[in-house]
Amino acid sequence: MKRIGILYDKGSKKVFLLPEQVKQLTSKGVNVNITEGLGKGLGIPDTAYLSAGARIYKQYSSVIEASDLIVKANAFAEKELEHMQGKLAITTACFLSNVDMLYFMLKNKVTGCEWMALSNQGKYVIFPEIEEAKAQLTMVAIKQAMTKTFKGKFTYPEHPKMFILNASFAAIALAKLALKEGYDVTIADNDAKYLESLRKSLIHFGGTLNVCNAKYETILQQVKDKNIFVSTTINPSELTKLRVTTETAALMTNGSLLIDTSCQNGYAFHFIKKFAKKGLEWVEINKRYYLAPADMTELFGQTASEIISKNSVPYLLDIVNNGTEHSWLNKIINCQDGKVVSAAINKKLHLY
Repeated sequence: MKRIGILYDKGSKKVFLLPEQVKQLTSKGVNVNITEGLGKGLGIPDTAYLSAGARIYKQYSSVIEASDLIVKANAFAEKELEHMQGKLAITTACFLSNVDMLYFMLKNKVTGCEWMALSNQGKYVIFPEIEEAKAQLTMVAIKQAMTKTFKGKFTYPEHPKMFILNASFAAIALAKLALKEGYDVTIADNDAKYLESLRKSLIHFGGTLNVCNAKYETILQQVKDKNIFVSTTINPSELTKLRVTTETAALMTNGSLLIDTSCQNGYAFHFIKKFAKKGLEWVEINKRYYLAPADMTELFGQTASEIISKNSVPYLLDIVNNGTEHSWLNKIINCQDGKVVSAAINKKLHLY
């Protein structure tokens, strides 16, 4: 396992390892192979990786062939997995949001790990940092948007009303920030007990916090008087189809902001994806303003890359030096030898 290959998506703003961390690995005798242009989306030239000791290949297939362990910040593609039989594949993409990737891994008997579930002595390392950073950047984007000239005649109230779909880690972090700013916040989820405990735990943050179920009829009723709609849903379920739709957008007041924050999982949902444009910009949809997953990735790519890169090195070195027989690694393996081995995945998708 002393050969690590790094793949990427063309145009991606997120990479698994930055040059500084690549150097940490190569200085310890690890061979790091990368695809040409890996850091292009972040303005990092290939020469920076070369200086760090990496070997650069033009074809992803060559990187895979030269490596035992393959890593990628986003979801693996079918064409990549076809070359990876018998290898260990690590991604920060959510397997539940990328079911096709899981099926291709099963088909090609790839051992697949989800780095987002990486834990150290029972404490999550990468996931909370990414989610908290995402919440902070989302809040920055919202505050900037409310001061932009595109809002024209729209005047935001002193205490804006924010609706957050799904009580995820990022949602809670965002709710805390919004409450501190004096926002009225409503969090929708279908776990009533969790929502009630959440309401009690956030009562001292200021603002006004409300909770409700995430049934579609409830959402349509709730968004009518809201200024901001944030979807943090990442898993396939009844919630997925309720992310950000043209119907929910139409019900909101003029000048409202709609945000989809799913970008960190490497999967672009498409409900109103056709409205997304290049770069970080709010797209006007009938006097509402939409920030698409692609735009969130633009905003978030550098920060996510830094978090993933710095936290991954010790674990990668552990695998390189000691092989794959680790209790912590077994906890994040989702599929192996053509079968799903994750109890959570099995329960959700009923595959085995």
